[in-house]
Formats: sequence, structure tokens, C-alpha cells
Amino acid sequence: MKRLADKVVLVTGAGRGIGAAIALAFTHEGAAVTLAELDLDTAQETAERIREQTGARVQAIHTDVTQSASVQAAVSETEKAFGALDVLVNNAGINVFCDPLTMTDDDWRRCFAVDLDGEWNGCRAVLPDMVERGAGSIVNIASTHSFKKDHSRMLSISGRKARRDRSHACARHRISAAQRAGQRDCARLHRNPVDVRLVERTGGSCRGQTGHARSAADEAHRPSGRSGDDSGISRVR
Repeated sequence: MKRLADKVVLVTGAGRGIGAAIALAFTHEGAAVTLAELDLDTAQETAERIREQTGARVQAIHTDVTQSASVQAAVSETEKAFGALDVLVNNAGINVFCDPLTMTDDDWRRCFAVDLDGEWNGCRAVLPDMVERGAGSIVNIASTHSFKKDHSRMLSISGRKARRDRSHACARHRISAAQRAGQRDCARLHRNPVDVRLVERTGGSCRGQTGHARSAADEAHRPSGRSGDDSGISRVR
């Protein structure tokens, strides 16, 4: 039997790139997976490709992570199709590279709506049931941007740092609740630093910027001393 047979997983931003690689890795281990994605056409194509490769149960659901009702609907549809949710992967995120003096209100709101509201909407949708069952895992994807100091990446740096810090706070709360309930076996907090070529693959997103060249100093900043790829993060245990 495969390691994750009968487990149910929801991955946000799973239409392509890191999210798609994570979804594929879960199906290889036997899990049923929902691809929660804003671009439904891309997600449906990815879901079909995964089914052809693995024969797994996979579905694509249109999801806007900035809207709590949309995330809750994706969770509900997943539970109807596959059963109780075992794993949530908050993967959806965006890069907004802007100089602070030229940043617009829309730039600011868009970055934090996806990177912070999106993560929180996911956690809030699944935590009540996970706490009640005393089981479940939430994986929040952040970025090494959270450790950088660069005025052109101020929004992305702020968003990813806040995402990292809030993930830790939320996890500590869950651990405390589990310990009070005597559920010590399920009270775990794991940190895995993995770098991926997100910007080279998807491009920047601020007024015409389409990419970002990695320098040798940039590469040296990575936890592994180099950049990885989509499949690398999907194999993290």
C-alpha cells in the first residue's frame, strides 16, 4: 500500500509550477488531491495530466484564495468528493516587485491579499475540523525573500516574512491546544528551507517586469547554496 493511500489533500495555486509538482508528488504516494486554482482551465489540464500519469483521484476547483467563501467552498467540495481533509498546502502566492516610491495602493493590497489573506483563509477553513479530529497537517509555503533586504522587493519581502511569522504563531497555538487535549502525538512543528526558481519560471509582476536574474551572491544566500526546481520542494519530508 502506498504511504498516503486514502489521504485527502488540497493544494492552492496548483495549476502549474510548484503547486502542480506538489500535487503530483502527493498522488504518486496514493493521496486524492484537489487542485484549488484561480486559473481553472490550467488546473483542469494539470489534473488530467496527473490522472493519466498516476491514475489517482484528482479534481480541479476554481478558487480565489483572497476570498474566504471561495476557499471554504473548495474545502467543502473536496470533502464531498473525497472525504475529510488530511492536508492543506497553502502554496498560492505572488511576487510584486516595486520601488516603495512608485508602489500603488493596488500593488500593496494585491500582494497581501494573496500572500497573507490567502494563507489565513485556508487555515481558517480547515483548522476547526482538524482540531476536532485531532489530526491533519497544514503546509505553508513562504520564501527566502523573508530574509532579504531589498527596496525593489519590499512588498514580497514583507508579505513572505509576515507569512512565515504567522505560520509559526498559528502552529504554536495548535500545538498548545493539542497538548492541552492530550494529543501530543499530533503536536508537531516542522521547518524545511527549500529554494525554488519561482521568479525565473513565472516572471515578476510589477508593471512590465518579466524576470529577475540570479547573481552568485543570490545563489550563496540559498539554504542549499543553490537554486532548486519545482520537483525539489515536492519531495521535502
